[in-house]
Amino acid sequence: MVKRNDPERQAVQPSANMVEWAVDQAVHGDLTTTRPANWHDTGLAAFSPQGLFPKADLTDGDSVPAQVMLGILAQESNFKQASWHSVYGDSGNVLQADWFGNGASIHYYPDRTNADCGYGIGQVTTGMSETKPDAYDTLHAGAIATDYASNISAGLRILTEKWNQLKALGMNVNNGDSKYIENWYMALWGYNSGVYTDPSAKTGLGFLNNPANPVYPADRAAFLRFDTGAAAHLADWPYQEKVLGWAEVPQQTWNAERRTRNPTCRWPTSCSTPPPATTCSATRASTPAPPARPTPARVWTSSAAGPRACTTTDRASTTRTVTRQPSSSAWGITLGDPKEEEFPGGREKTVITGDNGKGLSLLLTVTKSDELVLLDCIAENGNSHTAAFLRACAAVDAPGADPNKATTWFDQAKKETDTLYAKKKEATVSGSLTTGKLVMFVNRLTDSEQLKIFGGGTAENY
Repeated sequence: MVKRNDPERQAVQPSANMVEWAVDQAVHGDLTTTRPANWHDTGLAAFSPQGLFPKADLTDGDSVPAQVMLGILAQESNFKQASWHSVYGDSGNVLQADWFGNGASIHYYPDRTNADCGYGIGQVTTGMSETKPDAYDTLHAGAIATDYASNISAGLRILTEKWNQLKALGMNVNNGDSKYIENWYMALWGYNSGVYTDPSAKTGLGFLNNPANPVYPADRAAFLRFDTGAAAHLADWPYQEKVLGWAEVPQQTWNAERRTRNPTCRWPTSCSTPPPATTCSATRASTPAPPARPTPARVWTSSAAGPRACTTTDRASTTRTVTRQPSSSAWGITLGDPKEEEFPGGREKTVITGDNGKGLSLLLTVTKSDELVLLDCIAENGNSHTAAFLRACAAVDAPGADPNKATTWFDQAKKETDTLYAKKKEATVSGSLTTGKLVMFVNRLTDSEQLKIFGGGTAENY
C-alpha cells in the first residue's frame, strides 16, 4: 500500500513524550490536531488523526486505559513510527517488519504475497494491503504511514473493536470493567492473534497467544516484573502478557528516564495476569484446547460453567496476605490449604505453604486479624530464578512498607551474602532492613537461599 523509499511517504520519528501525549489525547477522543495540506511534503490533503480514525465507543465501558495502548506501542515498535535508523524529529521510511515477504532474510527470494503489511508505531495492518478487500484510500493509508498520531488513532480503533467483539461473545475478564488494566487481557490477546466471531465455526480467541500454549514456559515469571532482561527473549511470553509487562514496567529513554508513567492497577502491588492454566473451554476456543495443566491454587480462579462462560473472576480472598504479593501466581507456586494453628500463648494463626516443584517455595504465617507474622521465601541453590524470586518477595505489599526501598536493599544484601559465602563456604546472614512493620534479612545456607520477612504480628505473639 505504501512503498519503501517513497520520498512523499517518509515518516517523522516521534519522541516518547510525543507518543504519550498522543495516546493521552486519543483515548479521550481529543486527538484532533490538524495536519495541513502537504504536511511534511507528503502531498496529502489536510486531515486530523481522529478526524480520519475517530474514537469508537466501548461496549460497557468509557475509554481504553492509556497504559494499555502505550504497552501495545512498546511491544509493537519500541515507540518507533519510522525506521530505527531515524532519530527523534528526523524522517525515514515508515517502520515495516518485512517489506519483501522473505522474512527480512537474504537467504530467500522476495515474495510480495507474504509481505507484512504492518505499518508504523502500532504496526497497523487493517486496510493496509492492496491485495485484500476494504483497503484504505490514499489519504487514510498515507496518514497511517507518515503520522504517528494517526497510526495510534487507527490502532486504538482496532483494540476497541476486539474489546467489543469479545463483549458480544459474552467473554469478560473479572467484572469486565474497562477502567482496570488487567481486564484488557483477552482484548490484547485478540489484538494480536484475532477474535473469531463466525457463528458457523468455533468462536473465541486464537490459540497462538493462549497462556497454556506449550511453546511458552509454564513456570515463566511475569514479563519484566522482576527482570528487565526478559526483553531479550520475548518468545517466552504470549502477546498480552508482554503488553501488560510494558505497561507495568515502562521503557526507558537513552538517559534512563521512564518513557511513560507507571499505571495504577486494580491490585495493590502490580498488574495481575492469570496463571497459564486459566483458559477458556474447548467450545469457546477457535482452535483445539491445550492439554490440561495444574492450576496454581486460589490466586486466579475460573468461573467457567458452560460454553458461554469464558471468564476469570477476582482473586479469591481465602489466601489473604499471600494474594497481595506477587510471588505465588507469577512463579507457578501451588498453595496448599490454609492450616489453623496456635502460637505458644494460645492465639490462633493461619499457615500456608506452597512450592512450584522446581526449587522455589514459600511459607506464610498470618494472625487471625490478617497481620503478617512471617513470610519465608526459599530458593534451592543453583536455581536460575533465585535472585528474581527473592527480590519479588522483598516487595511484599504491607501497610507502611516501601517496596522500592526493600528491593534496593535486597539487591545489595544478596550481593554481600553471596560474596561472604563464596569466601567462607558457610552459612551467612545479611544485615536487616526495617520498613514499616516489616523486618527482613537474607539467609544464605549451604543448600538454599532464603528471604525471611517478619511482620507486626510477630512481636504480638512471641
